[in-house]
Amino acid sequence: MRYPLFRFLGRTALALVAAVCLISVLRAAPVDYEEPVYNYAYFTKKSGKWETATNWTKKTLPGPENIVMIRDNAGASISSKVAPIEAMHLGGKGVSVLTISTGGELGVRNKIRIGRTDPDTEGLLVLDGGTLRMADAHLNVGESATCSSRGLAVFKSGTFEGGITIGSPLPNTGVGTLSIIGSAPTVQAKSKRDIFLTTPYACVEFVLDAEGVATLDFTASGVRIAKGARVRIDGAAYAGKPRNIVLIGSKIVKDGGAVIECVNFPEGYLASAAFENQRGLVLKIKGK
Repeated sequence: MRYPLFRFLGRTALALVAAVCLISVLRAAPVDYEEPVYNYAYFTKKSGKWETATNWTKKTLPGPENIVMIRDNAGASISSKVAPIEAMHLGGKGVSVLTISTGGELGVRNKIRIGRTDPDTEGLLVLDGGTLRMADAHLNVGESATCSSRGLAVFKSGTFEGGITIGSPLPNTGVGTLSIIGSAPTVQAKSKRDIFLTTPYACVEFVLDAEGVATLDFTASGVRIAKGARVRIDGAAYAGKPRNIVLIGSKIVKDGGAVIECVNFPEGYLASAAFENQRGLVLKIKGK
């Protein structure tokens, strides 16, 4: 009789454990819990204006409840102030592009992901005179969780406000490049959450004009650079005096070991760059 009793007690114990787990789950779940509903808005044209309703799948312009999808050879441009959106996914087969030009203004509450979880995909964001504001999250350049994908953000002029993350954390997934072209762009953090972060699979490129190049101002937050991330500084067009330029400004900097190179400076200049405590990444241009 001993073994049947043990089996009975074992079944009873398992039933009690299951009941306790079920009660815990029921207590944890809010009474009014509902599965989230994602409202996607797909841009459908190879080249067209964001502000034109017929360029979107539902023939209506996206708004605060929408996650915008620009994929597979679609190309959107913004040249006026448009309604803010929840989030955006930019990237696909072929080149998927968003251009924010002079007069254009877009606010994003959650995040922008440039990249796609599909092999050999890419996305391109161009800031060329407009304004892009990230309200509560980051611009993710090159994010892709499992497959090879490329993300590129090019800031030529205009204003960017928010945090930036470049690259995915795992090898053979997403790689990202942020290119700062010349002195015209304004790039800045607005809160402590707006950090500047790279993974090892990131490249930050500064392309100087005759006067220099814009500073990425993250003094309101902080900067974290992963070991192996690349910083490329191209001085081919520089024609100014010897000087120091803060490329990424922050009092809180964690450099894990970036690979920094200064290339193409004209004859007569010697250039070097390094991360400095309480300042950030500083470019030093000297005369020979």
